Amino acid sequence: LKSEDKLPAIYFVFSRKECRHLLKYLSTESEILTNKEEQAEIEKIVSRYKKMGKFLGLSLNLDALKKGYAIHNAGLLPVQKRLVEELFEKKLVKVVLATDTLSAGINMPAKTVVISSPRVPTSTPDGQMDGKRESSPNEHHQRAGRAGRRGIDTHGYCYCISCNPEQTKVYNKLIESPSNPLCSNLELDYSFIANYIANFTDQRELEYMLSKSFYVYDKGQVNEEKLSKLIDTYNVKKSILIKDNYIDNNGKLTVKGHLIKHINGYEQIPLINMLTNGSLVTLNPVQLAGIIGGIANIEYNTKGKFPEKPFEVKIKSDSNFENACEKIYQEIKSFEQKSSMIHPDRELKLNPKSIEHLYNWAESCSKCGDAKHNWEELFTNGAKFSTDEGSMFKEITKTADLLKQLIDVSKIGFKISESYGEKAYYKYLAETLQQSLDLIQKGANIFEL
Repeated sequence: LKSEDKLPAIYFVFSRKECRHLLKYLSTESEILTNKEEQAEIEKIVSRYKKMGKFLGLSLNLDALKKGYAIHNAGLLPVQKRLVEELFEKKLVKVVLATDTLSAGINMPAKTVVISSPRVPTSTPDGQMDGKRESSPNEHHQRAGRAGRRGIDTHGYCYCISCNPEQTKVYNKLIESPSNPLCSNLELDYSFIANYIANFTDQRELEYMLSKSFYVYDKGQVNEEKLSKLIDTYNVKKSILIKDNYIDNNGKLTVKGHLIKHINGYEQIPLINMLTNGSLVTLNPVQLAGIIGGIANIEYNTKGKFPEKPFEVKIKSDSNFENACEKIYQEIKSFEQKSSMIHPDRELKLNPKSIEHLYNWAESCSKCGDAKHNWEELFTNGAKFSTDEGSMFKEITKTADLLKQLIDVSKIGFKISESYGEKAYYKYLAETLQQSLDLIQKGANIFEL
């Protein structure tokens, strides 16, 4: 590509691990794509970030950057991504190894795009034995559409790498296929149902509201079959709320029902159950960070032929926490069973690693206020973070978001509770959740752009 003047290029590799391995190889074995002046400019820009107090993390490959190579995927910290984007925009980085996070929404056009495979990883039912599926026409066109910079290039180039004639056929099919239609992923959550019950009583109002959704839109009119499916889902989820005492015998919301109105996203029923049954009140702020971190970062898998691995959290010094984790795990599995009518093939995976990561992060921050030091310690000494920096940052961010919601819900619980004991309970819970949030956000400015 360099000899044919087809750089800069984006090389799509659909695995963060493969991106890291390729970058390491390129940083030591491949030719240098930058000249002396460009290398000096790269060093100058990196130095500017550091002087501004930006924490560039531990995984940034500076040798590769100076040679003109970089990676861009969800495994990077936000500031690392911004640095790569700036260097690419200034034509200092010549080749970016990227996952699909770069194919949409980021202004990083290139002269050339290389697509390494027509198949991408997936955990959804359309995946095959190797955990991959074929790219959709939309995905392929989006990647290829990165080739050619407006106002700079008259042509853009896209190379599709085939390992065999069958893959070539798949690429040709993708190239020739029109864009696949946009489909709605609308799912009525329990918060929606609780809010509806709190404000409406007429079933016709529900039908009218749902008929306005994009999900039921079909060639300019309402698809009655899809509308009926949405209403059936509403009724099934409403029955789950009734069984779990979110709705009373008169069809009115209970205290739990009013609380669940204020949870957006995440697994709402297990969260409110734990909030109201006292499961969280025995936990200190560090333990809460671990528990909430696990729920905030639940993974959704497709049930397979093989049994699930045993659930085990490895914090041997804290038996109380391990027991609490087991209770939470059972709560999640109980909810999974209740909702199996709606999602028969879905498996909720409470990830022990996420729980351990947030526990260790909160514990470190409770002992030392230097977040940069804590980050380095947990990634190096003892390797208590068994993930990449970007994923860890995402786990912390999602946990902080959920903690903020639970603090607000606890304050609402305080307001609507009638007994002194319940008010004291929710007041204590809000304060402890706030302490947990303060811990994991301590020194969070090191991750700011």
